[in-house]
Amino acid sequence: MKLIAESGSTRTEWALVEDNRLIQRAFTEGLNPFFQTRREISRSVRLGLPEHFFKRKLEQVYYYGAGCTSYEKKNVLGASLVAQFKTPIQVESDLLAAARGLFKCEAGIACILGTGSNSCFYDGKIVVKNVRAGGYILGDEGSGAVLGKMFLSDVLKGLAPKDVTADFFEKFRISPNEVMESVYNRPFPNRFLSTISYFLADYTNDDYVFELITGNLRNFFTRNVCQYDYKNYPIRFVGSLAYSYATILREVAREFGIELEIDGAGRDDDFAEELLDIANAHADLLYIKTDGSLDDGMELVSHPCTMDYHINEFPWEDIMHRAVHQGYRSHQTSTCGLHLHVNRNAFSDSQEEQDEVISRILYFVEHHWNELLKFSRRSEYAMNRWAAKYGYEHTPKAIMDKAKKGGNGRYAAVNLCNYHTVEFRLFRGTLKYNTFIATIQLVNRICDAAMYNTDDSIAKLSWSDFVADVTEPELIQYLKERQLYVNEEVCAEEEM
Repeated sequence: MKLIAESGSTRTEWALVEDNRLIQRAFTEGLNPFFQTRREISRSVRLGLPEHFFKRKLEQVYYYGAGCTSYEKKNVLGASLVAQFKTPIQVESDLLAAARGLFKCEAGIACILGTGSNSCFYDGKIVVKNVRAGGYILGDEGSGAVLGKMFLSDVLKGLAPKDVTADFFEKFRISPNEVMESVYNRPFPNRFLSTISYFLADYTNDDYVFELITGNLRNFFTRNVCQYDYKNYPIRFVGSLAYSYATILREVAREFGIELEIDGAGRDDDFAEELLDIANAHADLLYIKTDGSLDDGMELVSHPCTMDYHINEFPWEDIMHRAVHQGYRSHQTSTCGLHLHVNRNAFSDSQEEQDEVISRILYFVEHHWNELLKFSRRSEYAMNRWAAKYGYEHTPKAIMDKAKKGGNGRYAAVNLCNYHTVEFRLFRGTLKYNTFIATIQLVNRICDAAMYNTDDSIAKLSWSDFVADVTEPELIQYLKERQLYVNEEVCAEEEM
């Protein structure tokens, strides 16, 4: 018989296993050698587990735990367990357990979002790379503890909404002074901070709370995940916070890779260098390639970024202004398109669930083809040549089946030929910044509609109902310009 344990900082799960059969499970408080001494760990295990766990004849104990990142910390934990079970102990990090559980023998990026946070690149056998977590004071972006810390800081400074603050003090029955005491003087402040993340789960409809959670998760991606080869490997999550905020996590994880074709001013190395200098001044964001469909131009290709990053951080506006100054055009050509790639992992971890979402994307596009044609600024001829429709069917599944059998190849309105991404090819190129941003926002809205509707509800979703929920000012402005929102006179700049 073997005993297998997996522990975070808040909870430890123990499993007695014989001949690959689960005999019994038990749960105790979390163990972490960074915050507990050998004696404290031994006491916690002894008092937490049923007595018969210690009387079993065990071949070996396998322990995977938070904080077991060095030889020294593994020894602390191992010595504590040997003293209790009198049997050989193998101690590994909880990261390895997460990676093996998420990927088995495949390679990928494994992430833990619980009381603390951590991540690694796993090659199918071992952890090859690990961005140091840093703990809840120096790191742990995306964790429950850091989310709680961010919220309490705002509460104490009077920056959190008054109603949420009042509910917090009422439910926790705690004063501001007791908050300070719990964080600075009582044991396991990380556990205390993490409990607040579960309180906030009831307030995700509040703009402040939503942005707090989103910002915390976004920091995890930018400071951790982006240090791995995330473009070429799947990313998967475990942990209580990842589970509680799965919907928001998927929104944050949704990345857009953008291909913008420009033409008319040559395939000039100096011009290309000027654009790259603007784009990559602070980070490697853009590369340029040639495209045989262009008469005298080039293709600007972004690395995958979130919609928020494309809008608020990526210097697209400066790039476009410079391209226009150089003599390039995009809309005013017969050759240029604007293609958006969305990573499939943002829809789900499993291919079956990904296909369900993608089928609803295809249904939406076919169902609202006339509106999208108008939005795209393409002619019907150009659409049929570069971004053809699959053909309307009565259900998302039927359209998906047709798409898989279709002969459009990559020249489809929604191209499914890429392993990691879904490519939206409907849109004519543009060097008008508002049109560009509105296009990203529209694709994001379509993805949301496909994720949060059933097959039946997306079939009933009218265009007017779809645009009624739009709040982004750039998208509203463009919809008005194209008379797809409210048919009123709108002053519009010329498309470039």
